[in-house]
Amino acid sequence: QEVARGNQPWYYYFVGLSVYETLPLVFGVLGGLYYLRRGDYFGIVLALWAALSLAAYTIASEKMPWLLVNITLPFIFLAGKYLGDLSQAARWRRVLQSGAVLLPAFGAAVFIGVVYLARGYVSTAGPLEPAYWFTVLSILFLCLVCALQVRRAARGQGGALLGLGAAAVLLAFGIWTAGKAAYTFDDSRVEILAYAQGSADHLEAYPVLANLASLPGATDNPPLVDYGIWYPIQWYLRHETDNGSVRLACFKEEGDEGYSADCIVPGDTEAPSLLVSRVNPIEDGRLPRLEEGRGVGALQHPCHLRNAQRIITQPRVILEAAGYQTTDIDPVCCGAAGFYSILRPDTSARLGRDKADEIGRTGATLVASANPGCEMQLRSHLAGEYRVLHPVELYMQALSDAPEGQA
Repeated sequence: QEVARGNQPWYYYFVGLSVYETLPLVFGVLGGLYYLRRGDYFGIVLALWAALSLAAYTIASEKMPWLLVNITLPFIFLAGKYLGDLSQAARWRRVLQSGAVLLPAFGAAVFIGVVYLARGYVSTAGPLEPAYWFTVLSILFLCLVCALQVRRAARGQGGALLGLGAAAVLLAFGIWTAGKAAYTFDDSRVEILAYAQGSADHLEAYPVLANLASLPGATDNPPLVDYGIWYPIQWYLRHETDNGSVRLACFKEEGDEGYSADCIVPGDTEAPSLLVSRVNPIEDGRLPRLEEGRGVGALQHPCHLRNAQRIITQPRVILEAAGYQTTDIDPVCCGAAGFYSILRPDTSARLGRDKADEIGRTGATLVASANPGCEMQLRSHLAGEYRVLHPVELYMQALSDAPEGQA
């Protein structure tokens, strides 16, 4: 119990099973209860194997995503046996004769509809849309159809067919989820199975490093890569580091956590180097602050940053670090909104004029917006009275104007 990598809570594997292994978990539990009731010895052995594996790994202090395989395996065997018994209980020749062959599809549709309704109910704060109630009526109709199909089927067939339909839905869901976690999401997504993945930038960084490593004399002055960055880049570079054409190094400043005499202070080496920091200098408060007193900047928050990406504080931090006093303006859309200004030019112009009037009342000396569309819209309606720039542009200007030694 001394090794406890991951620092995960006790319920870690319950979450992993429910998200990524829903089919084995649901039908494994149902199968275990079924075999306990029937007294099927082989089924009971599989159920005990699954239960004891889950209990042992839950009690163990080390909880890692790859250990989920060891827990899932007995559930897969148990669920497979149970689904095999359901398939035999369906008696497909009689199903075809009774006309209940579509029962699994109807059951799957009901299952999907119920999940859709639950998701819509939880995620909707205001009144429910008419489409929601239409779905409710559709599901009730499908339930009626399923009930009629079950009555037409032989005893035991209806439940088996409905179970197989639900299993097909969960199988599709599992394949979709696994594909997303393995091949689509990078480390920007909160995924318990993808947290060991790296940034999508690795796909761009590796070809550059591989090209540098292939140049003549690369082993004499190899490119340096910060070994403190996320794992996958080290795996990509395994051949280059083995032959000495790329070298892993420590890039830290004195006083940083983990600093040692062997570390290289960033910028103090002439060798080609890749330094990828896992610390965001903006959010971490490490963005160098320049001399204040540059004026008042009116900050326009683009709709997609504020409402979709929830990026609100970062532009203000950049602007303040550049030496500007900031003042927020009404978060209402400025009227650019992509094609909105083309499709609705009158409304877009009215919003732009309102925004320009508001900026005039703030006492600001310039306007900052982190979106090109907003910049063009504001420039158009401010008619040259104010400079309108991206916060990073303002910071770079302030950085170039700063006295030597401060920048």
